[in-house]
Amino acid sequence: MRPESELRCLTPAIAAEYKPEPVSSLARKLADERLSEARSKRESLTAKVRKEALREDLKEKLGDIEPLDLPLAHTLWTRKYSKFNLEASSIETEKGITIPVFLITPEKNSQPYPVVLALAEGGKEGFLSERPNQIASLLEKGIAVCLPDLRGTGELSSSASRGPGAMSLAANELMLGGTLVGSRLKDARTIFNWLKNRPDIDSNRIALWGDSFSEPNAPDFNFDQSPGQKPGPVPQRQAEPLGAFLSVLTALYENQVSAIACSGGLVSFVSVLENRFCHIPQDVIVPGILEIADLGEIVESLVPRPVFLEKIVDGRNKIVTPEIMEKKYGANSGLTLRNESGDPSLADWISTQCLRK
Repeated sequence: MRPESELRCLTPAIAAEYKPEPVSSLARKLADERLSEARSKRESLTAKVRKEALREDLKEKLGDIEPLDLPLAHTLWTRKYSKFNLEASSIETEKGITIPVFLITPEKNSQPYPVVLALAEGGKEGFLSERPNQIASLLEKGIAVCLPDLRGTGELSSSASRGPGAMSLAANELMLGGTLVGSRLKDARTIFNWLKNRPDIDSNRIALWGDSFSEPNAPDFNFDQSPGQKPGPVPQRQAEPLGAFLSVLTALYENQVSAIACSGGLVSFVSVLENRFCHIPQDVIVPGILEIADLGEIVESLVPRPVFLEKIVDGRNKIVTPEIMEKKYGANSGLTLRNESGDPSLADWISTQCLRK
């Protein structure tokens, strides 16, 4: 056995001389350079042309995201309750890909209903178990709620684990030249088309609700491990920003989305490169996205539609300050930012937007 001191290549003396940078720092510099170049190319364009260019450029990174205009849908069963009706359907978003969907409609209000399409990694079960009061509040105000399980989420998830070993579906998509985010966006846009073509839904009042059921890490948490390492005494939680990310992307490509509300989303993909520890899942990664834009520019392109963002986290799943949120997303009259839950609640904000004439 040789002592550790003889086996070390990067001794304190050598480190002081060469000052090596972490890989995350090198990647951050590269991302900043490519983002700056992409932004400068769009800077002189009008808002409409800039938005269209953003759509086309992101599409190249996302893969096949085109929805079916008239998807094949089957009603599996319907049930009537005292205050709402529940319809279970299966919707074919791609050949061989069938998505289970719950549509919950108010019992007493007249049709056509405004509706909120709710998206999250936990799927419909996550919303029903984690957000029942918010759903009940929307129904009481005459707003329908659509809960789908996009591919690989909810009951379609192949594993209850969310660690590196459960990312085979995301890895397969990358090997085939696509992204799992793009495939799920295709699902979400197809379901959006299904909703807007229903006679009982008001196509001009379809809102998006992106959520996360993962608790953030404490602001003062000292990161000392990565996924796959032996767990420390304090659990480190992974962010689940899929719902917010898909809601923003769906609104980018679907002009008829009336409002967007997100909780627990990622503040920026650049924030993932600000530290050597990364606590977001592989299945929300879009390779090369920072060659096109970051989340702030995508959100900015959604105006003048109202956008609500709360409890936004960074790449280590820590809630960011309002100052950081404003720096990343800017300020405009249609954008509401806050770093915690408050008044109005997310459900109340959605209700206000959906019931606005």
